[in-house]
Amino acid sequence: MSASNSISITLGCDPQTIVTISETDTGTLFVDVRSADPTMPVDLDGVFFNLSDDSTLDSLNFFPEANTGSIFSPVTGVQAAVDSVDTLANGAQVADGYDVGIQFGTVASSTEGQVGAANFTLFSDNGPMKISDLDINSFVTVVDSDGGNGQVLTAGDVAGADPVLVSKEMLFDDFNSIHTPEQSGIVEGHTNWEAAWGKLVTNSHNEGVLALKTVATDGPATLSFDANVHNTHLFENSGAMADSLRVEVKIDGGKWVLLDEFRVNDAGTAIVGSETGQTFGNTAGNISYEGGILDTAEATVQFRFVSDVTASDEWIKIDNVSVTASEEVDGATAPTLIQNVISDDFNDIHYAAQSDLVDGHTNWAAAWDKLVTNGYNDGELRFTEVATDGPVSLTMDLNTHDTRVFENSGWGEDNFRVEVSIDGGNWVLLDNYQVNDAGTALVGSETGQSFGNSGNTVTYSGGILDEAEESAQFRIVSDLSAGNEYIKVDNVQITSSEEVVDTGGSEKVLLSEDFNDVCDPDDSDSIDRDDGWDVRDDALRTSGYNDGKLETATVQADGDTSFSFDASTDCAANFDATGYFADSLTLQVRTMENDWLTLDKFVVNDNGTALVGSETGNEIGKDASTLTYSGGALDDVQGDLQFRFISDISSSNEIVRLDNFEITQTVEDETTPEDGDCGQYDVQYIAGIPVLKPVDEDHLKAQINQVDGDEENEDDVGL
Repeated sequence: MSASNSISITLGCDPQTIVTISETDTGTLFVDVRSADPTMPVDLDGVFFNLSDDSTLDSLNFFPEANTGSIFSPVTGVQAAVDSVDTLANGAQVADGYDVGIQFGTVASSTEGQVGAANFTLFSDNGPMKISDLDINSFVTVVDSDGGNGQVLTAGDVAGADPVLVSKEMLFDDFNSIHTPEQSGIVEGHTNWEAAWGKLVTNSHNEGVLALKTVATDGPATLSFDANVHNTHLFENSGAMADSLRVEVKIDGGKWVLLDEFRVNDAGTAIVGSETGQTFGNTAGNISYEGGILDTAEATVQFRFVSDVTASDEWIKIDNVSVTASEEVDGATAPTLIQNVISDDFNDIHYAAQSDLVDGHTNWAAAWDKLVTNGYNDGELRFTEVATDGPVSLTMDLNTHDTRVFENSGWGEDNFRVEVSIDGGNWVLLDNYQVNDAGTALVGSETGQSFGNSGNTVTYSGGILDEAEESAQFRIVSDLSAGNEYIKVDNVQITSSEEVVDTGGSEKVLLSEDFNDVCDPDDSDSIDRDDGWDVRDDALRTSGYNDGKLETATVQADGDTSFSFDASTDCAANFDATGYFADSLTLQVRTMENDWLTLDKFVVNDNGTALVGSETGNEIGKDASTLTYSGGALDDVQGDLQFRFISDISSSNEIVRLDNFEITQTVEDETTPEDGDCGQYDVQYIAGIPVLKPVDEDHLKAQINQVDGDEENEDDVGL
């Protein structure tokens, strides 16, 4: 298994277990559960946890299935039901209901037998899974429950909770577009090695030490790289002409320690590591190091290569070097990744630059509610750069008028390139679409995705898109030779990742109003004052005839707060941004410590497509969107909290609608584990035969419901 990101969670106080969740290259989540102290192992009977999004539970799959695993995966039961799983086969019951429960044992369908460590794999029908798909703070393990004195081990909710180690990639380089090794941001100091073929290269003329930069770490580290040679038969493994490549590590500033010494095997067919047996040859092999001495790092780690090569035609090439380290974070505030989406369907725009998704000038056109390119309107179209803390993705719909008019060679050759820039780097090709020889479809060079006259959705995720850490920008470069060669782009969606911290608190609603069955703002207890606003279609409305102030009721807060509402406008193009008839909508807040403070002032943008907030960039457009305000003046509010809108609108056809007001406060969870400050409590046992919720039973019920529905439909047809 190769894991690109992992997190470990310590559960309980005495005893303790460790749950490690790892993302794999195949898009699965590998979950390992074991005793924290192997010299005093507990008997693991089960683990319970929640998903971040309950709606994804039906798409979740488990390996192994119950009673089909090995001694490493002794799974004897799998349960899945939203917020409803709380019991093991021996009657042991946890205090809360969870989405998933996995049972362990050495006897089928039971918790019997001693299990000190276990693992299982999760995968989804929806595609690759991320750690953020799981609610990591929800994990609990049940231990030693067969004897009637079981314990439920939790993460706890008190200050000083056990820290969590998060694995992060600290160094990476593919060495493209550099001319010397020193130009790489991961190489430390001078080296005699060379940079060639987009790799770091050593031979007899360019050998010796190549050291990577030292990285800080709070725990385990890893190293991986690709390696290959030109011809394995040229290397020697003994005598005066013996050749070698040593991989070494320095832990916490100590001495250099050998990880592997690579030499050619006797057959001359591969270069083999002395310690691990890993190999590479004329074709590249991936070499990786983890565990062992690398798990003992506590402060720093540094890797280096030492080459001793005797001939100039004995080339060794290193590529795609990656070093990961561990960062210790508060167990109660472990970061997770959530997805943010920006999209556009390009309806109601007249030229490409009117879309907020398009960055800067382009020769492309907007027509048929799509972005359009042909021989007269080709070149580069850049999408807005997005900030990201992790993986990004792109989806879009593509179609043509007539695939037969395109050419894939010669003077009239047509190209349609999709590219990405990661973290401000060079543009990287994701696909170059050209018409196939049959003239029936345009086919991507890298993925094989295609589109034609009827259109298709193309998607890009994984690979280099998972390496983003700061920013990502996509672009399309069209090179078309004729005016009748149209390519149309629609429904573009760019997904980015945001690292957020779950503080372990919960939300308390201080005010909520949907304005249903309200005839006038004054009829709602959530509104304290309005200067003429009205209610239409179950929403607040302000225009040139109904403008002025509207104030919410004052609520009492004690902590961090937020305010959210839905907003839309009938036609943003009717509004004016400047001059005598300038229009605006201002949102303000008042607390015990502050007079009215402006949170946002909405004014129409230059394109006339939306009202845009001066402080946040939030937009109010034709389609209703939910706007949320938190942080700053809304943090640590003590006492009075009130919001107000000030509309200054000049015409009756300039209308803004607001709905679904909600003021919330984050409060600390005050549940205290029964056994004191630590995250654990005694197992409860139910009387009689436990009622379990196995996955197969849920699937069976769904099939029965489907059959019943089909029979009812047949009966209706017969009436």
